[in-house]
Amino acid sequence: MRLYYRIWVDAIVKLRSRPENVGMWKFFAMAFMSMSMAINFMFIETIIGRYIIQRSFTV
Repeated sequence: MRLYYRIWVDAIVKLRSRPENVGMWKFFAMAFMSMSMAINFMFIETIIGRYIIQRSFTV
């Protein structure tokens, strides 16, 4: 969990430090981290499906 929070803090600090993100840094942080977590979830789901359950979750 420590790595997860470090990534969040690093993303927020970098977004807040850029002058062009003054009013939108919260939106950009949420969008970036949401997409990152979705990709991570798909990656883990693929590994579990292919190598542990031996079944694909695709339709």
